[in-house]
Amino acid sequence: MPHICNVSFVDVVTEKMEKSGIKSRLIQIWLKWILISENHLQTRLYFKSEKAVRDEKFRHISSGYIYVIHPLSKFREWYELWLLWYYLFVVYFNSLDLAITKIYVTDTHRYMAFTVDFIAIIDVCMNLITGYTIKKLKTIELRPEKIAKKYIFGPFFISDVLGSTKFLMYHVFPKPRLAIIGIQNLWSLSRVIRVWSVMQLLLKVSLLFKIKSKTTTFAICSVTLLLCTIHFFTCFLIGSKLLVRYYFQFPDPYNASMINVYDVYLDYMLRSSAILLGITLPENYVKDIKYVEDYIATVLSYVVGKILVISTWIIFALSILASKSTEIKYQRILNELEEYMIQKQLPLQLRKKINAYYHYKYHGKYFKEDLIQFIIPDNLQKNVNFEITKSLISSVSVLKKLTNQQLMDLIQALVPEIFLPNDCIIQSGTVGNSMFFINSGTVAVYTHSGKEVCHLQEGDYFGEVSLIFKGQRRLTTINAIEHSHIYKLKSSDFKRILMKNKNVYKKIVETAEKRLKYTLHLEKMYKKALFEKTYKESDTFLHHEK
Repeated sequence: MPHICNVSFVDVVTEKMEKSGIKSRLIQIWLKWILISENHLQTRLYFKSEKAVRDEKFRHISSGYIYVIHPLSKFREWYELWLLWYYLFVVYFNSLDLAITKIYVTDTHRYMAFTVDFIAIIDVCMNLITGYTIKKLKTIELRPEKIAKKYIFGPFFISDVLGSTKFLMYHVFPKPRLAIIGIQNLWSLSRVIRVWSVMQLLLKVSLLFKIKSKTTTFAICSVTLLLCTIHFFTCFLIGSKLLVRYYFQFPDPYNASMINVYDVYLDYMLRSSAILLGITLPENYVKDIKYVEDYIATVLSYVVGKILVISTWIIFALSILASKSTEIKYQRILNELEEYMIQKQLPLQLRKKINAYYHYKYHGKYFKEDLIQFIIPDNLQKNVNFEITKSLISSVSVLKKLTNQQLMDLIQALVPEIFLPNDCIIQSGTVGNSMFFINSGTVAVYTHSGKEVCHLQEGDYFGEVSLIFKGQRRLTTINAIEHSHIYKLKSSDFKRILMKNKNVYKKIVETAEKRLKYTLHLEKMYKKALFEKTYKESDTFLHHEK
């Protein structure tokens, strides 16, 4: 954004806020963090120009809700990074809290409860003053009443509030009854729903750290979700006994209060993993179960595990298909091409040649080049063409003398072609109507009689002789030795572009004259050698006949 626009905006806002007695420096720091940020990764999804971003800043200020944090602000971007670790902490320790027996509450537990609950209350307040995006409408909601309504009636408000009452409970009940502790643990356990927020934050953080690979992002989310789910159900299997038999004082035949979670955690983790992932047979899950709470926990684990595994595989399959779509399309095209060649009974050699052409052109990934060029705007298409032909322009020394406009005209006029090994590019004796530039590959030059003249490689050009000398047919035959990517320039474009530049045209004429003279000389000497060889062989034959 231009510097003058930033200064103007800050001056306007500073003047407005200073009338309320707020210091300018504090205003600038506050605005820098809570207003929309031009560098936020999602800003361009909602605002297409710098003016739109400036207008959004003015809209935020003029609304009067200066305490509302913009969802695309710098503060929110970094706050969500910290929030990811906090929600992981909540999912882990709130689950573990259910599996730990607390016969009495220690001061350490009070301090931990105060810290966790205090952070949770801060997060609740932050959610009440942070705007939200409306993806369908591509707009931002900053009205406090709308923000509060969306959060309060959303899926997280009740669990956030009920799950952060542990410190309050310990002050209201200095020595709470076991049943109250059990109920409070159930309330805290509801915060595990924040695992969904963890997944959303992982996607945002992956963008923040510029992780472009969808496969990597998917792997991180899948592993995190799997570990959180295994940990939750491990604690749930242990805590179900404590919850029913200890906290609510049902008959306790296996003395649940004496269970040490740290001693049995590994055993129950392996068991919950087996149930979630379906490693053992279903009948093995319930054969040793005697009490209803264990049965409910096991069945719930099994159902959630099946949903988790199936969902993971579906998402994984879809991501693979999406990432491999070009390869799949390419293979489909090849299959159809193969059926066509079989149905038309094309010779095997020709079929191999066609397959080789497609493999070299697309490199195993199919794309509609004409459609892509059509949808790219003209001004960008020029840049694309320049980047594609940049290596050619830099390797052909004679083209470096063209002006920028002539160079752009040449790039637009060049026609790309691909030739396979042994393909004939130019046939001697034919009328020439174009010249060629070699972008990659190697070609062989032969005289009309078949004498090899030379090899031309990347950065060379040929075919200019018949364009410069009127009435001159092709003197040489040129064949591709390997896969060659060549650009063709038509005679009309040659006259329109290259002949307009005297230095370039002069250089091409000099090269053409040398090539013409050398080729004619080589052809003359080769014919003479052939004649002498033929005459000598004929004379020898007649001598033997006599």
